[in-house]
Amino acid sequence: MLVVDCPTLGRSIIGYSSLLALINYEPGIIIIHWSCRCGETHVAATGSIASADPERAAAAVEAARRRLCA
Repeated sequence: MLVVDCPTLGRSIIGYSSLLALINYEPGIIIIHWSCRCGETHVAATGSIASADPERAAAAVEAARRRLCA
């Protein structure tokens, strides 16, 4: 189980079956792509650098979205 932040529902717990992708973008930034119980799929950054540097986390999420949608 993972704790994720849904824009609609807030902090939520998801099972591993909801996990669509887990990308180790760079040390300190992990991208999580999941199917949420709100009905949407989300992409978010987590990890020590992602928490400390929101701009870097946002850039990583955008890069992951482009990669996942390709």
